[in-house]
Amino acid sequence: MLDVHWAVNTRSVILLAQAYARRRPPGLPGGRIVLMTSGQDLGDGMPDEIAYGLAKGALASATRSLATTFADLGVTVNTVNPGPVDTGYAVGALREEVAGRFPGGRWGAPDDPARLIAWLTTDEGAWITGQVINSEVASGVDPGSVSGSGSGAGPVRAPAATAAPAVAADPSIS
Repeated sequence: MLDVHWAVNTRSVILLAQAYARRRPPGLPGGRIVLMTSGQDLGDGMPDEIAYGLAKGALASATRSLATTFADLGVTVNTVNPGPVDTGYAVGALREEVAGRFPGGRWGAPDDPARLIAWLTTDEGAWITGQVINSEVASGVDPGSVSGSGSGAGPVRAPAATAAPAVAADPSIS
């Protein structure tokens, strides 16, 4: 699973950014790259999804280096953690439990992080680069209790009941 998550969530994104840099005309202003992450660096992380968390975390970790690399091309690079966004992947009691942890008792709508991403791509967002931006609302939620929150790529899970070593228990590490 490590290789699959790396290929899909990390390597492909870096290769796409590289291809963009090679094709971008010199001196053209206003280039933007916005990467997506999943809050793996918040709270308790993603102990049940280590392969996914590592792959998404690599993008967050590379954000500043990519921003520095792309600066001379007139391109900003930022990463957004959209927080728990209602894309239909969470249902039932767990969905309600997570919603109850946020002000207003709601999940983010797809338009919530989309507005941030849209702004980052405008001239007004040109000064922001090299940042990992957590766009979820401030709350008492343990971000580690909501995984795969942005894209529906991973399940929503309840907080771990025990402190068992996640590496040994995580089937995604193979």
